[in-house]
Amino acid sequence: MTIANNHLQVVLGANISPPSQAHHLLVAFRFGSKPDVEDHPAVADTYLDPVLHDRLYECWWIKGPVTYRREGNIRIAECADYSVVIQDNDEKVGDDFEMLTRQAYVELIAAVNATDHKRLAKVWNYLGGINDGEGDLERYRRFSIGRAAAFSELSITDDAAPTGTGVGTRRDLGLTIIALASKHPLQLARTRDSSVRSSTRENMAPAAQSLHVAAWSEMTITCCFYCRVQPLSSDTNRCTRTMSILNWMKLCEILWL
Repeated sequence: MTIANNHLQVVLGANISPPSQAHHLLVAFRFGSKPDVEDHPAVADTYLDPVLHDRLYECWWIKGPVTYRREGNIRIAECADYSVVIQDNDEKVGDDFEMLTRQAYVELIAAVNATDHKRLAKVWNYLGGINDGEGDLERYRRFSIGRAAAFSELSITDDAAPTGTGVGTRRDLGLTIIALASKHPLQLARTRDSSVRSSTRENMAPAAQSLHVAAWSEMTITCCFYCRVQPLSSDTNRCTRTMSILNWMKLCEILWL
């Protein structure tokens, strides 16, 4: 399955194979639990299992040069107009997930600001055990508060905050963040994150209380297109899920610039 224009091709397949010699990989989302045979700095593991496949890759191919570099647990791929920053955060039992998230976002945004593409367009957050914990101890809420604290610390306003997606994975722990950044001015639709609004942290700064995530309702039809869904709570809107390639079409206005 392929979505393409003159500069970008998004290809879903069983391996990483460029459409032509002129195409270079900006990012590949890997699905599957079997050991990976692909060793590429732009491959990001989603820790999700595809339906009817051992392994799938959603590859974003740019027609033109792409450079790669690594800084600690952060990998960066850059082309002329865009960059993708992949951050793998290990987590141990007993770690403070809120603080881990805050520090992860501070480091992620510093890495983005070190590129030529300083406008965050979209962030994907793959969380292990997304619904573990009760009430305000739920991991997704701890994640949301940690992210809000980083935005507040860095004075990132509502207008500058990127849209984001929180995705549960098959892992119990861990956080992988994938950020798409652009050189171009962006105007993106956003929704408030209810998990932060309902938190008991009433003394949080207003800017920290207003986080932006992709609306679950928008993803319901397409997000389970090729990945298994495992409900983790009685809330039917909280599932282990990921966006399908069809949902990437919502980013066309960004990538078609």
